[in-house]
Amino acid sequence: KKCLYVVNFSDFQMDALDGHFAGEIRLAYYYDGNGNVECVTGGSVNGSIFEAQSELTFSSETQKLSRFEGPKACMFKNVAVAGE
Repeated sequence: KKCLYVVNFSDFQMDALDGHFAGEIRLAYYYDGNGNVECVTGGSVNGSIFEAQSELTFSSETQKLSRFEGPKACMFKNVAVAGE
């Protein structure tokens, strides 16, 4: 399957009232679905958590940080991605 695996965001913002989020991609990998992988730097991802939550999947792997303990990763479907 085609997918963008974001390793790191340089910035990520979310509006708690309307659920819209946006993140600037620092490092990601694009999988084209044919076995090819391409490194991606730059670009952005944005969407609405309220629209995406029905298809949101959390990893079973967890992490513990100073102010957060929970899933290490999550997968969103059908969010907007911009950049090259």
